[in-house]
Amino acid sequence: MNKTYPFIATLFVLVACDRQGPSDTTQKENEGTTTEATTANVGSDGTTSGFNSPEDEWRRPDDLLTTIGPVAGRTVGNVFAGDGYYAFQLVKAGARVIATDPDPTHIAAIEERKKALGVGDDRLEVRRTEGTGTGLRFGEVDMMFTSHPYLQLGTDKAARVAWVRSARECIKSPRMLVMVDFLPAPTPEGIGTPMDQRIVDTAVMDELGDADCSDVGSYSKKLPYQYILLALDYQGD
Repeated sequence: MNKTYPFIATLFVLVACDRQGPSDTTQKENEGTTTEATTANVGSDGTTSGFNSPEDEWRRPDDLLTTIGPVAGRTVGNVFAGDGYYAFQLVKAGARVIATDPDPTHIAAIEERKKALGVGDDRLEVRRTEGTGTGLRFGEVDMMFTSHPYLQLGTDKAARVAWVRSARECIKSPRMLVMVDFLPAPTPEGIGTPMDQRIVDTAVMDELGDADCSDVGSYSKKLPYQYILLALDYQGD
């Protein structure tokens, strides 16, 4: 079922985006998005085949991007980019991507694939971050995307709300935040986070409302094992 809950809330929090610039150090996780490629996004061999992955079958990047809407020409911050799955899908779709992650192994993997595909810095910038920081500057991106398990964004509700509220400062109005997480239901072996790290979408929606997101939509039928949350500030017609 697809749901949309309006929220208006007020809460004071600490800063998750870097007003001075990205920092440098450690932590971790997985991410993504896709649609058609443009000439600027083809690999060094003149094709887009290098952007494909066996995971496309269940991640369904085309369906995900259709839900999110066009990203071509937009700057997207892929926070906790993990192995870069979604970062490369977003690049393929025409976005300029800033992929951030605290794990040096993830950063190295993204840089290696970026080089192999011939993707330039103008299409994909990679930053190593520290802890749960986004590695993004104030108002630097048009959209933020993460598939990091929501429960890992903070040790409790207050910490998670603080992370979301401050991370939103990195996004230009209307502060569109896209989150993909696993449904709290069994998945095939090797797919998804442990069950104790999953949370129902309506609970996340409530917390996003507490983080001052005035419009929150949940799409739980678009992907086989995950739900998509879209949160932003309300804009009239």
